[in-house]
Amino acid sequence: MYFPAVVGCAPIMQDSQDNAENGHSLITKILNDIPAAHKSWINIAVRLAFLDRSVPCAVHDCLSRISEGLSLHKALLKVIRKKMTSASAEVNELLFDIRDLALLMRTLAPAPAAGAPPVRVISENRLEEDLRPGLSSEYLVKLAAHLTLLQLRQFGQDVSRSFQTVYCLLLCVCKASMCSRVCLE
Repeated sequence: MYFPAVVGCAPIMQDSQDNAENGHSLITKILNDIPAAHKSWINIAVRLAFLDRSVPCAVHDCLSRISEGLSLHKALLKVIRKKMTSASAEVNELLFDIRDLALLMRTLAPAPAAGAPPVRVISENRLEEDLRPGLSSEYLVKLAAHLTLLQLRQFGQDVSRSFQTVYCLLLCVCKASMCSRVCLE
């Protein structure tokens, strides 16, 4: 997806717009990587279809939820990867993309409001302990991989819509600041 650039924006706004565009590119790459990762782990054909659900939220809340979701999906995939009988380059690439997007989220997220809850970090070790009983057979591991990748796809689609919204908000703020400068001159 192409985001039009606004000429004359403050450098900080332009950086935020660039980060939003980079974030959208990364989530698009993650969404494109999911079918290959799924195929490498799961030997069944599944039609992936989802409902379009957009939930508006404040920018910081939205970006915090995205960070938490990335952390959870990354941890789940790592736990499942340890239980799989075969290695998968596609899943490793997907994990690298999730890591890159999580790093970008740190630069994109504004400072939290006073009293805002901190972003929760998912403990991979704790998750592994909690999931150990449920991942007791190869079938259950593949089922968990399948469901995790389906959920990641839905999450990725939600994140993609969120990036489009965040970018539009930044564009509106930038245009408003340009208008006020023109009006004041």
